[in-house]
Amino acid sequence: MKAGAALLTIAAAVAAACGRSAVERAAPRPNVLLVTIDTFRADRLGAGVAPALDRLAGSGVRFTNARTAVPLTLPSHTTILTGLLPTAHGVRENGLDALSAAHPTLARLLKAARYRTAAFVGAFVLDRRYGLAEGFDTYDDRIPRDPRATERLEAERPASAVIDAALAWLDQSPATSNQQRAPFFIWIHLYDPHAPYNPPAEFRARTTSAYDGEIAYADSQISRVFTWLNDRSLTNETMIVVAGDHGEGLGDHGERTHGMLLYESTLRVPLVIAAPRSMGFHAAGIDAAVSLAEIARRMPAKSVRHGTIRACVNELNRLHLVTEDRRRGVMWTLHEDPKFWDHKGLLKV
Repeated sequence: MKAGAALLTIAAAVAAACGRSAVERAAPRPNVLLVTIDTFRADRLGAGVAPALDRLAGSGVRFTNARTAVPLTLPSHTTILTGLLPTAHGVRENGLDALSAAHPTLARLLKAARYRTAAFVGAFVLDRRYGLAEGFDTYDDRIPRDPRATERLEAERPASAVIDAALAWLDQSPATSNQQRAPFFIWIHLYDPHAPYNPPAEFRARTTSAYDGEIAYADSQISRVFTWLNDRSLTNETMIVVAGDHGEGLGDHGERTHGMLLYESTLRVPLVIAAPRSMGFHAAGIDAAVSLAEIARRMPAKSVRHGTIRACVNELNRLHLVTEDRRRGVMWTLHEDPKFWDHKGLLKV
């Protein structure tokens, strides 16, 4: 992407949590569930619109000042899975760019660490042709498309179809402890809150807007996965990461959707990391601006085996990024200019 004063990169946090220190080698490695919800504004978490995610945030670490690298689906997810700024990974536009195999992804790291890996995406914009399938044993991108449609990238499937496929994959393995089988890494992407907003009638009726209805519907579907984990006593063996890939304008600053301007409405996103206390996690709210990219840049591949969650959280608490005022009103296309970036791909402040 072309911008992002603050970078949301899930890869480092997950990688740091997926291993064991020398002291912890007897403990089983955790499963990892990564959930990305498209077009998810930060102000919808904790507002009663998404009760299942609100409960998760209350039991995990909630970052209230997390921001995406770019308000576009493909570049943002590429950043999430690689830990790289778009200037480094090269994916800047939906439907035009593809990730090079030269850039390792979170899935590749975890597959090398003997994780079973699978992804289930909700929109054609994340089709395997754009490079994100590398490292996944299963990459489910079966999105029905109308060849006559004028908006060729807008093909999507509902959250229920994505979750049905994800649960079918999870059910292929016996519900046994990670001590008895290889752990899994599963990425689930839900596209429903993206425009146009057309939630099921039940969810539209219980919310004040069609957009909120889509958030509520996505929440009800991801709660099925939480129930699956709980019913099989796997919640205490699973690290859960939930994030929005970007927000939505909804008319703020004259922007109806996203992709043109850099304001809080489209840059600030929900980020929650939940894991058992036995893995070093405690419920907390962190309001410092966070960039997980800093951790990803410093983390060698061996950290998948030897990193710790506590070290990851401590590092997040020390991160500092630019304030909103330094971004206010800047068009995202201006950030193509090299004067905004240093030689490491970091925003100059």
